[in-house]
Amino acid sequence: IEYLVEENRVLKEQLGGKRLRLTDDRRCIREYCDHFHQERPHQGLGNELISPEPSDSSPTGEILERERLGTHRMPPIAARVAALHINRHLPDWWLGRFKEAGAESVRVFDDEIGDRATFEVRRGDFFGVLGPNGAGKTTTINVITGLSNYTSGQVTVLDHDVTRQYRQTRRQIGLCGQEFNFDPFLDIRQLLVYQAGYFGIKQETAKERADTLLKKFHLWEKRKGDFRALSGGMKRRLLICRALMHDPEILILDEPTAGADLYLKHLIWDLLKELNEAGKTIFLTTHYMEEAESLCKTLAIIHEGRIVQIGEKNEVLQGKSLEHVFREMTRYE
Repeated sequence: IEYLVEENRVLKEQLGGKRLRLTDDRRCIREYCDHFHQERPHQGLGNELISPEPSDSSPTGEILERERLGTHRMPPIAARVAALHINRHLPDWWLGRFKEAGAESVRVFDDEIGDRATFEVRRGDFFGVLGPNGAGKTTTINVITGLSNYTSGQVTVLDHDVTRQYRQTRRQIGLCGQEFNFDPFLDIRQLLVYQAGYFGIKQETAKERADTLLKKFHLWEKRKGDFRALSGGMKRRLLICRALMHDPEILILDEPTAGADLYLKHLIWDLLKELNEAGKTIFLTTHYMEEAESLCKTLAIIHEGRIVQIGEKNEVLQGKSLEHVFREMTRYE
């Protein structure tokens, strides 16, 4: 909403001189989105959210052309976090303000998170991150997806910097968070179609993709209903559907089976295995040891903001149970 207000002059031109009804935020956004889709169906919802389709002379256009000819090769590393460092007690929006003001470093307290954390996620990997509450799992996800700032270090997604090249990186990531943050004014199918609009997907394509995902995740019969009428397990599946709407290279899941019953847990496991076998890179955080052992190819244990163990599953376990390794690495009594 702040973006819409700040860019009101530009938006009025795009809306043909209409004034935005700021008293009804959701209706205002939907009106803008509908108009924007009609006028420029190849773009997303706003100039800052999506860039225009690349021309053949642009670097991205050259990549698309090489992909069409079959001569382009994606980088082998899906995501790389190098020397990540974040101040725990400094709010993200404060940190952003300090950076804008030219402050090179700001230090608050000695308790820090992500203290020079470094790791890589290979393309096609199923990468699992475990750690106690407050260890930094969700914060790491927020940094990779651009939801949180970081003090120092470098984070890249498919060789693109998440800060300087955020448009390219956010196209490649699908995020399934912990919260059910759906728009209550849209039915389930519309939720997915509108999500696709953020990534410049045409409505006809978005509708086809939404229908495919709803059937795949056993939500087809609920497509015209209100998400608030869904069970907790159905909402979890809907979160994953939404994250997959733009067919991202990397799917990031933050505790996707939290609170799920046995049937739902195994259903989600089977769907994630199928996605990974089809080539999707998956980054998973979880508290469930059996989930990580069953699904993940690579494991990382984070404790007090530091990566204390990382490697392929067999290297990490070395014949022990994951719970035993976790207790050793986190000094859990």
